[in-house]
Parts: sequence; structure tokens; C-alpha cells
Amino acid sequence: MELDDYLKGTELTDPTTSDTEWESSFGDLIEDLMGAFTDILLPAAIGKEIDDQRNLIESGDYCSAIIRQAAFVESLLEFGMIQEIESYRGADLSNSEQDVIEQMGNEPKVYMANALGILTDSEYEAYTKLMGTRNDVAHNWWMTFSEEEKEHFEHVAVRVCQTLESVVEDTEF
Repeated sequence: MELDDYLKGTELTDPTTSDTEWESSFGDLIEDLMGAFTDILLPAAIGKEIDDQRNLIESGDYCSAIIRQAAFVESLLEFGMIQEIESYRGADLSNSEQDVIEQMGNEPKVYMANALGILTDSEYEAYTKLMGTRNDVAHNWWMTFSEEEKEHFEHVAVRVCQTLESVVEDTEF
């Protein structure tokens, strides 16, 4: 499968099988990004995020859970990019410079994060798959999905939340 296919999110994960490579890469991504911010991110805030995601999943609102999960991971990635650039420069970025990173579209943002060495190739793939799934949800404003798509969204939402929970359990704040 070509990179463009991942970016478009055209390949659905079979919800009946475990995609352990993706889960492992996604876990590594979250662990790396959270590890860089243990002094910034409060355990209570992350606990609340997990609770909110879990509540959405338990209520069957998988689409909202995926959008929330993608926004959370994207925020971590933005923080990682800002910290990496500040470390390289040896100086803090201004608010306007930080805004540039935050306002970047997803595609340039992920390319830049990869170029900065924040994402490994497998983490890059996991991130783009999550964002592709988010796009599938967010850009279908009628919110009409096939049963296969609904199962896929459930699978993704549950696995991302479980991965986040697992990483948090292994992270010392």
C-alpha cells in the first residue's frame, strides 16, 4: 500500500483481528510524546482525558471518541515539535512561532515531525492512520456509515483508548 493510501485513510483495519504492529507503534508514539512532557502534563488531566474517552466509548459514541483522541495526540505532537525546535535553537519560540506550528495542516505537521526525528517511520504510519480515521469521521457530515465502518470506528476508538491507558500506567509522573 502506498503512503497516499494511509494519508487518505482508505484502508480499514479488520476489527476482528489484532493489529499488534500498529498498536505497538502507536504505543511507542504516545509514550515518547508523553515522556517528553511529564513535567507539563498533570496526571489528573490525563486521567480526565482517559475518563472522557472511556465515557464516549461506553455510550457508543465512537466517532466523537476518535475525534477527541486524534486532537489529543495532535496536541502532544505539537508540543513535541515546539520542544524539539526550542532545544535546537537554544531559545523559546515566540507565541507567533508556536501558532505557526499549531496552525499547520495535518500533512505538513506530520512531515515536519518526521523530519525533526520526533516520529519513527512506524510511529508516523500509526499517526497517519489515526488521522485518516479521524478524517473519515469528521468529513462525513451526514454521519452515515456502513456497518463495516462502524465496527472499524469502534475498534479504533477502543484500541487507542486502551493503548493510552496502558502507556499512562507505565509512565511515572
